[in-house]
Amino acid sequence: MERKCTGCNAEMKNASLSANGGYALLEEIKKGFNRKVCGVNTYVCPKCGHIELVAEKPEIFDK
Repeated sequence: MERKCTGCNAEMKNASLSANGGYALLEEIKKGFNRKVCGVNTYVCPKCGHIELVAEKPEIFDK
């Protein structure tokens, strides 16, 4: 899927964000062991440097 930069409308490129051993996680703020967790996809605009983080499975937070 092609992502367009919201700043300059250039095509964004998939990138890697170094966090937690090279893999960023999105985690529900909740005490206990049943927290919801999913991966994060990272995109960067090669023209203006805008960065977007997109949850891999955002639907798990809708429950």
